[in-house]
Amino acid sequence: MAEHYFVIVGNNFRGGVRMCGECDRGYDDGDHIEITDLKPYTSYVCPSGGGLGHSSRWTGAYHKDGRQLRDKFCICGAELVAEDAETWRLSWEMGTDYGEWRPVAREGSKHSTHRQHDGLLDLIAQGEPIRNVKLEAVLRG
Repeated sequence: MAEHYFVIVGNNFRGGVRMCGECDRGYDDGDHIEITDLKPYTSYVCPSGGGLGHSSRWTGAYHKDGRQLRDKFCICGAELVAEDAETWRLSWEMGTDYGEWRPVAREGSKHSTHRQHDGLLDLIAQGEPIRNVKLEAVLRG
């Protein structure tokens, strides 16, 4: 059989090995083209932002018999990009039911903190008791 991409069809396993839907062989036993668009143990995000209508992906071990050509795309059609390694700190205050303000802070990637920052500003615009939203890069070294 000619070289082809490994085709995943349901739970088609034999002896603990996933079988290709095209040639009915395991990945290592068939003439399969390796999909190398994404790296293992990497977080990928949609470059357009995220939220509803977008997706992200953590590849984990990313076994060869579990890869698909569409893995590199967001559900909106954009090609996913590796999430940045920058660290940013997001802090804000949330109002309590008792009229007090509780400080909240978190650190994360540039992508995730900027996305959450935008979400907090949207909540403020909707009247949620949130104030003093601050976003700053964390310098390491």
